[in-house]
Amino acid sequence: MLFPKRSLTLKEIEGLSTTLALMALDFRPDVVVSIKTGGWYVGEIVSHALNLQNHSITICRENDKDPHGKCSDFKKIISIIRRLFGKPSPLMVLKGLDCEGSLLKNKKVLVVDDAVHSGKTLALAYEYLGSFEPSQLKSAVVGNVHSSNCVDYYIYDGVYCYPWSRISKQYKKFLLIYNAQQFKHI
Repeated sequence: MLFPKRSLTLKEIEGLSTTLALMALDFRPDVVVSIKTGGWYVGEIVSHALNLQNHSITICRENDKDPHGKCSDFKKIISIIRRLFGKPSPLMVLKGLDCEGSLLKNKKVLVVDDAVHSGKTLALAYEYLGSFEPSQLKSAVVGNVHSSNCVDYYIYDGVYCYPWSRISKQYKKFLLIYNAQQFKHI
């Protein structure tokens, strides 16, 4: 099992995300699409730094959410057991793109998430977003957990505790920002 090297604060995420945006300048994206939940905050900062609008999709494991979008304790336990035995639940897009798909046609799209582990979430995002016929897709994440080759831009190798993790001391502060769906520099 992987343990976080350390916890990152919202302020640190802001700086790291701005660095990601600078790294992606050579790509010259037209659109930023973040993967909620963790990627949303990073995407907001990246898009702001690039003077672009942030759009989002939600991807999670099918056993992690019930039909009302809430995670039951039983489903959490099943999901944890499956992951321990190397059999994670299949991924699925729970909520599609929050804008017209035609906005992506023939555009360079930067896909943003907080971290990449196996690359399956990014692969599904690429498959889904590819259906809107962008000219090119590239990815940017703060943490590259297994030094995956599927990421175009990243800051750290390894596991970190992000402010949107329930065990983070800044979780409640993040929830206030996320639930308001307003981005404010901290």
